[in-house]
Amino acid sequence: MATEWEVRVAVEEILASVLYESPESLRAHPALACHKWDSVAVMESFVRLEKSLSIRLPRQKYLTG
Repeated sequence: MATEWEVRVAVEEILASVLYESPESLRAHPALACHKWDSVAVMESFVRLEKSLSIRLPRQKYLTG
């Protein structure tokens, strides 16, 4: 199981990659609405997080509001 630090690093790296931003930029402006965050970015992030952390995220919950 991943540690809290490993999860944090994975999330930052994946979001930075998906949004074409640096982790520093994301930390400076943590609201994803400030970046090119859309449904495609959500799905890409979910898939990468699942693979990176060997987990399964409940996508339906997040995509149906």
